[in-house]
Amino acid sequence: MAEGALTGIAKVMIAAGVGLTLAGIVVYALGRRGASWQGLPGDLSFRWGGTSVYLPLATGIVASILLSVLLTLGVYIAARFRH
Repeated sequence: MAEGALTGIAKVMIAAGVGLTLAGIVVYALGRRGASWQGLPGDLSFRWGGTSVYLPLATGIVASILLSVLLTLGVYIAARFRH
């Protein structure tokens, strides 16, 4: 790999690390303020005796849409700064 490609990958990794750190700080702060994750109405949970299964269907769909929008926006912004 060329030097330019490695620096590009390094920048992406640094940006991802900063993004994950910020997301962790937000989640931590929300938890400290008493926010709880109850799930969405489309999430399913089943119980059989001592076993319980939780299927976060609606949460997964919402998370997928949000991540798609954020990643698309990120690619768009990165492309604008590249030229």
